[in-house]
Amino acid sequence: MTLLGKIMVYMVKVTLDDETLSALSIGQWQMQVYKGCKSPNATAALPTVWYAVPNKDFSNSIESKWDTPYGGYFSNTSVTAGVTVNTSTNQPMQPGDVITLKSNGSTQVSTTGGTPGAFSFLSEKTETWTCGMLVAPDGKNASPICAFPQYGAAGNVIEPYEKVLILFTQAQLDTGAVVQTALTKSVSCTLSTSEPTISVAFNINKGWETMGNPQAKENPVNFNLAPDLIIPPA
Repeated sequence: MTLLGKIMVYMVKVTLDDETLSALSIGQWQMQVYKGCKSPNATAALPTVWYAVPNKDFSNSIESKWDTPYGGYFSNTSVTAGVTVNTSTNQPMQPGDVITLKSNGSTQVSTTGGTPGAFSFLSEKTETWTCGMLVAPDGKNASPICAFPQYGAAGNVIEPYEKVLILFTQAQLDTGAVVQTALTKSVSCTLSTSEPTISVAFNINKGWETMGNPQAKENPVNFNLAPDLIIPPA
């Protein structure tokens, strides 16, 4: 799909020393990237793998870059860790838009009746589906960042939140996989229009180095992703 409305470019630069790069080149290592959002229904949602970089593409400097066109999707799956959402039912969206899942399974986007700065999701179905936002990483297809339960009698409102969580793992996951817990150390980076770029470093033994950036924090093993990435609006 083609997303609309490019606004701002954000980037996290990850530096790997030679020892770490050599260690990560052996086996099935993967750099997974997760992205944040805000919603009044935050506690019901879980993050999904936004995208993953295989170790054949690792180098001493890896850039995670994205801009801010968005989309919305519906999936006939559950919000359960280990499930991979199906995003074939999707539409490009702008902040303030409302996307509706029709009873026949099609979708419709309206530019009126929504919440300013947010994306609204409605359903005419009589069973529970899943919904969420799509964002396109630089040079990649748009992919889901979150999974919310979508009920026929209640909507969802989701806001952008330019925060990412990055980790290296040998637990291979597909884009769109719903994840609850990170089993390896990770780093969370909060970006903004005034601070759109941040640099961090990873060492295979020591873990993450935030390099003095107050925008970044290292997370321990067995870290619960959702409370960090999916939060209520201010």
